[in-house]
Amino acid sequence: MKYFDDCYRDLSKEEEYTGEYSTNEFLAVLVSRQIRPDDGAAGGGVYSDVIYNGVLLAVKLHASDLTYITGGYYMNIAERKLPKSTPTFLPWEYRFFDIADGMMYDHDCQLYNPGPRKLANVFFVGGMQIDKYGNINNTLIGKDWKNPKLKGPGLMGILNFNDNMKRIYYFVRKHDRRTFVDEVDFISSMGYKNKYGEKKDFGFQNNGPTLVFTPICVMDFEETSKHMRLKSVHPGHTVEEVLDNTAFDLIVPDEVPGTKPPTVVEITALRTEVDTLGVLREAF
Repeated sequence: MKYFDDCYRDLSKEEEYTGEYSTNEFLAVLVSRQIRPDDGAAGGGVYSDVIYNGVLLAVKLHASDLTYITGGYYMNIAERKLPKSTPTFLPWEYRFFDIADGMMYDHDCQLYNPGPRKLANVFFVGGMQIDKYGNINNTLIGKDWKNPKLKGPGLMGILNFNDNMKRIYYFVRKHDRRTFVDEVDFISSMGYKNKYGEKKDFGFQNNGPTLVFTPICVMDFEETSKHMRLKSVHPGHTVEEVLDNTAFDLIVPDEVPGTKPPTVVEITALRTEVDTLGVLREAF
């Protein structure tokens, strides 16, 4: 089992794709690289074109036995395709349920302790706000909770997933100072720690997000401080751009590598076997 640039496959053996590709296609490729062949199930809190196609790409390339989870339901994505018209913002979308195999708490899929059923190992989640220690806010914007500036979808099971999945990844559609804040206005799901203490102090498992994917970079968390750190910058973007669009002091290593671009194998499989309708090539 060899890992290269946070990927199960050895990407050094694959030719780099030099043509044009969209940001959404690249993000789907990055999602696929995080999934391992022995992961029982993977998914996100709501249906997302990037997450869904990224997970399906992993199925095509190296994780053929994977189950996809969203909105409390699961399906064998090697045998299914969601309709192009499925909204990306409805977690209980009826069209997904119509083609799903069952509820995730049924006989085939589970969140918690390993057993005879598939164990859900990987979870992708986003947030209206994410702070330097990985806390997520999907509930409201504004310090006055009784009169918020904006109401979000709320917890929607995020806390349950984040505390019980083996690996958690954050994924956001934009990288700006309104998204990456010094302190979230409301903690919908805890990261590694906050001003009240560490995650383990509240009875949770002491696991936090592994990586954070944005349209311009990948970030992780420094091992001791658990403070967010810049890991790599996507092609066409710079460290300065990342810092200008982050509202806290991001840890920056002396050398920041570029994120490994898509390979010919990845783009070919994505376009010919996964996203055959070209959804990810369209502007979001």
